[in-house]
Amino acid sequence: MSNEELLQLAQNGTDQEKFFLFCKILENSQDVLRSLNIFSVDDQKKMLHSYTPPKFNHHFLKKRQSVIKFFLTGEEIDIPELRWNI
Repeated sequence: MSNEELLQLAQNGTDQEKFFLFCKILENSQDVLRSLNIFSVDDQKKMLHSYTPPKFNHHFLKKRQSVIKFFLTGEEIDIPELRWNI
């Protein structure tokens, strides 16, 4: 797919098409926050809350989802490996 087709899909696709693209970006992108900017803020939040990490690479993707959720929504997250120990 071309860049224009991806942008068109992210802006005007069906919910199912948008969610498929969202999952692929979340699971594979090296710069997730920048890549997710092709979606509207409302779509980002909606899809992020409905995303369930697959069993393959679950721990990594769950952690990635939590960090992205923090940056997009400001929700508090708890990732034990990333806690400050004082």
